[in-house]
Amino acid sequence: TILVLAPPQLDLLLGRPGLERCTSLRRVIAGGDALPATLRDRFLARMKAELHNAYGPTETTIGMTFWACTPVPWEGSLPIGGPIRNVRTYVLDPRLEAVPVGVRGEIHIGGVAVTRGYLGRPDLTAERFLPDPHSPRPGARMYRSGDLGRWLPGGSLQCLGRVDDQVKLRGVRIEPQEVVARLNRHPAVRESFVCVRELGAGDDRLVAYVVPRDPAAPPSWPDVRAFLAGWLPRHLVPAAMVLLPDLPLRATGKVDRAALPPPVAEPVEAVPDAPPRTELERAIAAAWRDVLQADLVRRDDNFFDLGGHSLLLVRVHDRLRAELDPELSLLDLFQHPTVAGLAAHVGGRRPPAPGPARGYEAGRRQREALRRAAAARRGGDGA
Repeated sequence: TILVLAPPQLDLLLGRPGLERCTSLRRVIAGGDALPATLRDRFLARMKAELHNAYGPTETTIGMTFWACTPVPWEGSLPIGGPIRNVRTYVLDPRLEAVPVGVRGEIHIGGVAVTRGYLGRPDLTAERFLPDPHSPRPGARMYRSGDLGRWLPGGSLQCLGRVDDQVKLRGVRIEPQEVVARLNRHPAVRESFVCVRELGAGDDRLVAYVVPRDPAAPPSWPDVRAFLAGWLPRHLVPAAMVLLPDLPLRATGKVDRAALPPPVAEPVEAVPDAPPRTELERAIAAAWRDVLQADLVRRDDNFFDLGGHSLLLVRVHDRLRAELDPELSLLDLFQHPTVAGLAAHVGGRRPPAPGPARGYEAGRRQREALRRAAAARRGGDGA
């Protein structure tokens, strides 16, 4: 009846056919990332359930403010509403004084939901968890979120980005400077800059801009990616790299993001001259090419090394279930991330067929017929 998920997951959910038949769903809460107005409009056009835009950092026990989405036209980021019970939200200036309605400031959160601090990080705890001068309760503390915001005339909060370089990618916090610090340790890298850029329509990725130490011998993307993968978790490894003679700077000395060239996804080199061999491998490779917007996919390429991530894998899963095997699980794709490996797994589970494409389609129709027959006996429609 109630579903809580991040906006990228909601986007995937709205791509599912027949979602309108889920009439038991009463309320959907989207949080963990900015909710685009276009996504709100798609939801309200298809579903009868309520949609709420939620906000709340992990340091304040997740959902602290909620805004009931309405179809009114809106420019910029959607409001995040007001605080729940026993929570106080402030928009403060650098002196921790409240700013007027409509004026930007940093969002601070007080009340019973504020956690005790960071485990083993007293320095960071002291920086982020401050005495609450606006609370009537002695000894109260508030959390300094690092998010910019402002109060709207109607009494709702609007989040306007960050005061620092922290970004969110598919609901996960990322500190680009952590990636830069590791990237600059590569022997062929003089300096670098990491940010989130759009590689495809609606597909944001982490991109590294690199200035080589020796322009005549620039680092290769496969080498840089392997270097980072040895130190960083997968979600912190950029999906693409752009080589520059120098980083474009503003007069203030900061990187001029607007002057950075658009990235182009560069797949990691796999075994040379290894195209898909069978009809099944070609079907899997075609699905990968379309979803990843890649020019070339070979039988030993790894989905994640080509820039794929879990949400894109869901799209591949939907397509392969419809075209090849309705029993294929998402776990199968995680466990067999290469074209050849997945084809061997799918092919090994199925009986021999007179023709690959015809056999897989016949098997799909047969399973669908059996499923509907069983549902009919139970008195349902099998949806």
